[in-house]
Amino acid sequence: MPWKGFYVPALDVPMDLNGDGKNDVCFYKTLPTTQEKGVTYVNVSATLSPNNTANPQRLSNDTYGELTWLNTIKRDWQEKKYVYPVPQADIVINPALDQNPGWK
Repeated sequence: MPWKGFYVPALDVPMDLNGDGKNDVCFYKTLPTTQEKGVTYVNVSATLSPNNTANPQRLSNDTYGELTWLNTIKRDWQEKKYVYPVPQADIVINPALDQNPGWK
C-alpha cells in the first residue's frame, strides 16, 4: 500500500500544521513568485525539473487530497521481521533456546 500523509485541501494555500497561528507549509505545482517567510514550499507536480524525473510527493487527486510520498522507493519486507531475534546472552544461558528463523 502507498504511504499516505495528511489531507491537503488545495494548492497554493499556506497551512498552519502545528496550530501555533503561523503558516508552516504550502503545496504548489508552480512556485509562487511571492513567498511567505517561514513557510516551506513543497512541489507536488508530476515531474521535477530540470531532468523531468517523477516526483515522489504527490496529492491523491492531483490538486487536493492525501499527500503520498516515497512511492518511487522500493519497500522490502523480510519474513524474519515478524519476530524479534533471541538475544545471544539468552541462548548462552539456556542452550535449549534456538535463534528465530532468519536471524541466524
